[in-house]
Amino acid sequence: RGERHHWSSWGDGQTSCWHEAQKLLHATATDIRVRFFAHAPGGKAWQVKAVERYNECAWTTDLSGGHPAETIWFRIGDGATLAADVVFELRGALHHCYVCRAWNAARSHLLSPEAWECWEEDAS
Repeated sequence: RGERHHWSSWGDGQTSCWHEAQKLLHATATDIRVRFFAHAPGGKAWQVKAVERYNECAWTTDLSGGHPAETIWFRIGDGATLAADVVFELRGALHHCYVCRAWNAARSHLLSPEAWECWEEDAS
C-alpha cells in the first residue's frame, strides 16, 4: 500500500488561484477522495455541500435532515486502474457553493459514467 498524500489548492500558489486549481497525480494513484471548501477573504472556509447533479442540483439531505459535504471518490476497488482526467465545476455564492458539473474526461466512451459524473451543456 502506498503513502497517503494531502493537497490543498488554498495553500498552493504555484498551481492554483482563486478560481482555478490543478493537481497532477501519479499514474498509479488509487482511492482518490476529493472534497471541496469555499474560502472567504481572511481564510475562513466552509465545506461545499453535496447536490444531486441529475436533479437540477437539488441539495442532498441525509437521514437527520442535514446536508452532507460533497465527497467524490474515484479509482477505487475494481476501477483503480481506470484512466482519470477529472474536471469539477463549482457554482454559487460562498455559503451556497456546490459542484454543478463533474466529468472524467479520460473515461472511455464504452464505459458508463460514474454516479458522481454529470456534465450537461449550459444553455446558450
